[in-house]
Amino acid sequence: MLDGMDITTAKLFHRVRQLSALATSIAGSKVDQEVQIRYTRAIQLLERQVNASIWSLNLNNIRQHGSATQPKQPIAVRTCTRTWHCTTLIFIYMVLRKTPPSSQTVEKLVRRAKFSLQILTPDELWVHFPPLFLLWVLVMAGIASSRHTDRLWLLQTLKRLRHKLALDSWEAAKAILIQFAWVDHLCARPAILVWKELDTVEL
Repeated sequence: MLDGMDITTAKLFHRVRQLSALATSIAGSKVDQEVQIRYTRAIQLLERQVNASIWSLNLNNIRQHGSATQPKQPIAVRTCTRTWHCTTLIFIYMVLRKTPPSSQTVEKLVRRAKFSLQILTPDELWVHFPPLFLLWVLVMAGIASSRHTDRLWLLQTLKRLRHKLALDSWEAAKAILIQFAWVDHLCARPAILVWKELDTVEL
């Protein structure tokens, strides 16, 4: 299980990674129509499951406060969950469904992702939020925010994180990113552009 995820979000994220691997394997090859249909339906099902997990008051209450039979989740999970939902949906739309960043759906998700980070206290963001997961979050949001006013804050935060993690090259960053959800032929080029842009960002 990845840091910052509980059993529910980890299972869903495992499915995101499976579909990412499938997207990589079928890229540039002639795919049977039935395989493509199953792939599309799997993405749609995953999207519904992620959305359902967002609106489950019972799950969220247990996650934040615990119950008679379950303890509340660790602070890393409680800190990350809102951001996890936003960024996972960004990835599903932008990468798996190939929705352009200029779409209203992606724009709304970028704003939500930024807000979910901005409302955290400094300790929550820089101590309790798992830094490797935060790297993936900020790179995905950075790609998705290519035309958004939210971009500067996201890049400034990413630059601070780059310094904190002592990442001196794109290759070092990519080695972390591919541990999460990644489709190289769709993610690599825009992610490299985000990484290079950090050198022009002032803190």
